[in-house]
Amino acid sequence: MSDFEHALMLLLLIAALGVLARWLPWPQPITYLLGGFGAALVPAFPHIALDPGFFFLCFLPPLLFSDGWLMPLREFTKAKRPILLLAIGLGVADGERLCQRVGDEQRLALGFDVAHGQHIGHGQHHAERVAQHLADR
Repeated sequence: MSDFEHALMLLLLIAALGVLARWLPWPQPITYLLGGFGAALVPAFPHIALDPGFFFLCFLPPLLFSDGWLMPLREFTKAKRPILLLAIGLGVADGERLCQRVGDEQRLALGFDVAHGQHIGHGQHHAERVAQHLADR
């Protein structure tokens, strides 16, 4: 089976579990969890290893899009502060991690400290100026 057929089989399983979950007395995620666990225990069910990029491209956007349309505006405005803090904080943390990763690999090739946003030579001249200023006192 190809990756597309595996993904289609997973979507059909999720759709069937969604219909089943509406009739059961517990929350829907529990039904999904039990259904996934049950499918994993079936020996004939193929082992599916999804590429994370494929998952984020095919499954996550429709879920986020539908939840975005269904969220009440009043609750969204009440949760504005945590949403912005998470968005900005995670964006800054991810950007800093990216700069550190790129900085470690490219610092010597570029002569530029990407993680701190300054030229390495500029930092050395600044340190010399501070040392000269302290020596003049």
